[in-house]
Amino acid sequence: MKKNKKGFTLIELLATILILGIIALIAIPLVLDVIKDASKNALKDSAYGLIDATDLYFAQNQSNLAHKTVFTIENNKLTSEEKIDYKGKVDEGTIILYSDGKNALCIDNGDYAAVKRTDETEVTLYAGTCGEENSTGDGFDIISSVEELTNRVKDLEDENATLKNTNNKLEEDNASCQGSLAELDAQIISLQNQISNLNAQIIELNNQINTLKGDKSSLQTQITNLTNEKTALQEQVTTLQNKIANVDGQLTTKTLSWSTTGWVSNNYMRGSATVTFNFAHKVVGVVSVTGGGANGGAGATGISGNTVTINCHGWASAAASGTITVVGY
Repeated sequence: MKKNKKGFTLIELLATILILGIIALIAIPLVLDVIKDASKNALKDSAYGLIDATDLYFAQNQSNLAHKTVFTIENNKLTSEEKIDYKGKVDEGTIILYSDGKNALCIDNGDYAAVKRTDETEVTLYAGTCGEENSTGDGFDIISSVEELTNRVKDLEDENATLKNTNNKLEEDNASCQGSLAELDAQIISLQNQISNLNAQIIELNNQINTLKGDKSSLQTQITNLTNEKTALQEQVTTLQNKIANVDGQLTTKTLSWSTTGWVSNNYMRGSATVTFNFAHKVVGVVSVTGGGANGGAGATGISGNTVTINCHGWASAAASGTITVVGY
């Protein structure tokens, strides 16, 4: 009987599946890292949005503020009596505003916490969730997620052990298949000698061959689908990498001066100013705002394209000025 040389061997199919598995192990962590970084940046941006909203609340309500005003957020909703308008999505968090204008906050998304203490100007990210206000009154405690990370490491180690066992099993199956192929060759030689007396068995063998051809076609379809999925995943990874490189390469910071003349009521000045930058696209965030009226302050309250709106306050004098630093591209 003449052997059919066309199609894939079982060893080639196993090798193809193993290669696709390795590619998936490399690509999936890269995509997950991009998603995690985006989640952390969104949490940090929401924290700065809340700080700006708290500064605006202080400017509008300074004359009748209590020593400490607490804003509480649960499930992206303000549950405290006092309200502020803010941008962004916040799962859980607390913001504290003191009568001297200082503030502290802690918000989290379940995996990371964004924290700012009263003596800090920048928001810091920590792995964990927000705890209670600390005993010094300048911020919050962080509930560490080290135990969760330890459990995750253990899970990954277990998965690695499982993959090693699977690889060993595939190698054993491969050796077994090679032995089976040798046995089949010997049986074919024997069947060729008995072919005149085995007509009935030939019919049965033909039926088995048809079944194997169907299995082969199914395997070829699966291989084609896996190849298409691999190509699509590679394209997605390349697109994400290009987007990250483009944004990182275009972001720059710029600083401009601002000044305005506000209106004075009961010896207290309030005013606003707009500052327009010359980025090719737009301003994406405010780094800092300095200055204000006499013994007062200022804060950014809105961004529209290349234009940033600043609200300021002070005592006695109607004049106010300062600088603003932003990030844009």
